[in-house]
Amino acid sequence: MYSVNLDPRHIIYFCPIIPGFEALLINTSMRFYEFATIKPIKPLTLAKARIAAGKKRVEVAKTALKQETEAQRQQRAREAQAKKSRQG
Repeated sequence: MYSVNLDPRHIIYFCPIIPGFEALLINTSMRFYEFATIKPIKPLTLAKARIAAGKKRVEVAKTALKQETEAQRQQRAREAQAKKSRQG
C-alpha cells in the first residue's frame, strides 16, 4: 500500500468503479475556462489588402535597412581591426 501525503488542495473521492483504485486524488486548485468559438477571418477588401501590403513592404524595408547598416558597421570594424594589426 502506498502512503500519500495529502495537501488541503486535494480531495479524496472513493471510486469503486475503476478496478485497482481505492481512491482518486483530484486537484481542486485547477481552473476551468470557457472557450469562445473561433470567428472566421473574412478576406480583405481590395483597399484594405493594398494598405496591408504597403505596411508589410515598409516593415520588410526597415528590416533590410537595419541588416545592411549592421553589416556595414561590422565591415568597418573588421577593416579598422585589420589596419590596426598591420600597423602594430
